Amino acid sequence: MEKSVFGAKKYGYEYTLICYPDEHVKKQAIKEATTFYPLLISRKFSPISDIMQVVHLCRYIQSNKPDIIHTHSPKAGLVGMLAGWVMRIKCRIHTVAGLPLVEKQGIYKYILISVERLVYACSHVVVFNSPRQAQYVIENGWISPKKVKIIGKGSSNGIDLSYFQKTQAIQTEVNKLRNELAIQKDDLILSFVGRIALPKGIEELVNAFLLLENEYNNLNLILVGSADNVDPISHEIWNIINTNSRIHWLGYKEDVRPYFQITDIFVFPSYREGFPQIIMQAAAMECPIIATDINGANEIIENGKNGLLISPKSTTEIVAAVKKLIEEPDLRNTFSRQSRNAMINGFDQEKFWQGLDDLYKETLNR
Repeated sequence: MEKSVFGAKKYGYEYTLICYPDEHVKKQAIKEATTFYPLLISRKFSPISDIMQVVHLCRYIQSNKPDIIHTHSPKAGLVGMLAGWVMRIKCRIHTVAGLPLVEKQGIYKYILISVERLVYACSHVVVFNSPRQAQYVIENGWISPKKVKIIGKGSSNGIDLSYFQKTQAIQTEVNKLRNELAIQKDDLILSFVGRIALPKGIEELVNAFLLLENEYNNLNLILVGSADNVDPISHEIWNIINTNSRIHWLGYKEDVRPYFQITDIFVFPSYREGFPQIIMQAAAMECPIIATDINGANEIIENGKNGLLISPKSTTEIVAAVKKLIEEPDLRNTFSRQSRNAMINGFDQEKFWQGLDDLYKETLNR
């Protein structure tokens, strides 16, 4: 997690973090010296529970009378924007950081589309962290273009370039990590950071690694992230992860920088994203990146310039891309330099926060 996820206090705002009672968020609230209010919002579709959470949030709003409500996930958007609309909060902003409905089919997809449209209707402004994603929603007629806003070149929070950069202190942690994992000096390390979930392309990544290690005996794969129970990977893949001595699943880590700095090739084979913060972090840490050619990722990675883009759900293309970067170390070095340059030129967090402050003020004045 970044040293500062929210820049609100710097711009004179007092704020409360409202979400599921997660230990990581509680720690962040303490670090930010702000209030945390627990709300039992489930990621699963649960109408009765969701209605109850809307009622709870309305009560909180009635007691605390905030001027702004800003939501950041599909379910939080549903609960937060409905409560904000009912209580007539003056500034209601929803950020779209991904569209899970893209992967769905049939009646369930229709329900998710209806929910998205309801959230947009209850919002004053909808911030899309991906320009292409915004265009997709507009073209499908789910929102009026007048409500759409993109801050800078995209993303949900920009990237803190002073935090996400290689340092000697982090290298000390990297050296310890190599010893702990018994990774040799000349070994090559592939890595992934994110939820260990089916839509993140973990199964394709693991299967690709099995093929690659037959050809390269100095490869290691590091997986950093918590296991996902909503979209879990198969028991077969878990068994491979837990039994292969060159696959290292390290679970959730609050500070992910050492795992970027240890990386030779970062692979992010997700099926869908909004505007993936993880790719921005990896790029700022000068990782050569392989990512899927999906909205968000293909707005950060320019194929052949600062990384490689591959098709989603393709084990074969992961193998080919990794082999290319193994065989061409000069290309890896070029991608490393260009990755950080792209973050410096388009996604600096300070500029993002200034844009968000301007949006709050503009919406409140309106």
